[in-house]
Amino acid sequence: MKKILLPLLCLVSTTAFSATTTFKVTQNNPNHYGEESIQIKTTKGTLSIYSINLNESKQKTLMDLRKGDCVAISTPYKLEKADSYYAIDEVNSVKKVICPK
Repeated sequence: MKKILLPLLCLVSTTAFSATTTFKVTQNNPNHYGEESIQIKTTKGTLSIYSINLNESKQKTLMDLRKGDCVAISTPYKLEKADSYYAIDEVNSVKKVICPK
């Protein structure tokens, strides 16, 4: 029973602290990316996403975003903006979504 309970508790605690935020893209130009980051301008500020640990699927989703697209990004922590940037070093999921009205 203990072997099942511990992983379940870890999953619940990780999910409880994760946050999903939706962003509307205003500019996404791979030529403006950093060596280890993906830089996407949105209506809420610029996303600076550490890309070294991203799998190919998440990278492709981010790189394929165009102006007017919306993306939901889930992280293990609440995203906070500093100087108009969201510095994201860990991503749980990335999904292109329909923009909220």
